[in-house]
Amino acid sequence: MTEFRQFLEDMLPSWWETFNPVAKRRVESAAAASAIEYVRHLRVMARMNRSAEERLAVVDALILPTSPLSPPRLDVPTTIEDGLRDSRRSSRLTCPVSILGLCALTIPVGLDKAGLPVGLQLVAPGGAEERLLQVGAALERAWGTSRQRLGAPPLSKAPRRAVAPPSAKQVPR
Repeated sequence: MTEFRQFLEDMLPSWWETFNPVAKRRVESAAAASAIEYVRHLRVMARMNRSAEERLAVVDALILPTSPLSPPRLDVPTTIEDGLRDSRRSSRLTCPVSILGLCALTIPVGLDKAGLPVGLQLVAPGGAEERLLQVGAALERAWGTSRQRLGAPPLSKAPRRAVAPPSAKQVPR
C-alpha cells in the first residue's frame, strides 16, 4: 500500500480525490508505517514468498474460496467503518496471495442465498499466469462456463452504494 500511495502521488495525483473513502482509509493506514517497519516487513514477505513458492512448485494450483463473505448489496447503505471492517474481512483470503507476490485467478462458481456470486480462487507462484489460465480453462471445460452454470449476470439498476460519513449512525444490515 505504501508503494501504491507513492505511485498515486507521483503519477496520478488527481486520482486520490476520486477514491472511495473506504479504500482511501486503508491506503492511508498502511502508508503510516515507519521506514524501519517497512523494510522489516519486506524481508519477512520475501522469506514467506520463497516458502510459498517452494510449496506451490509441486501442484498445478491451490483451490481456495475467494472470500469468506458474500458481496455487499448495493442497495444497503453503510458507514465507512462498516466498509473498512467488511473490506478487511472479505479480503483476508486474497490479500496474502497479493502480498506474497503469488498470482491468482477467480472463477465464479455459484450463487449465495441472496443470488450474489461466490468465487473460487486458483493460486500459483508469481509469474505462473499461463498455468492458472490453463487450469481455469480445464475447469470450465469440465464444469461449463460461468454463464452456463449461473446464467447471465444481472444488469443492476440499483443505485450506487451509499457510504455515510464516519460520524453517521450505523445502519443495521
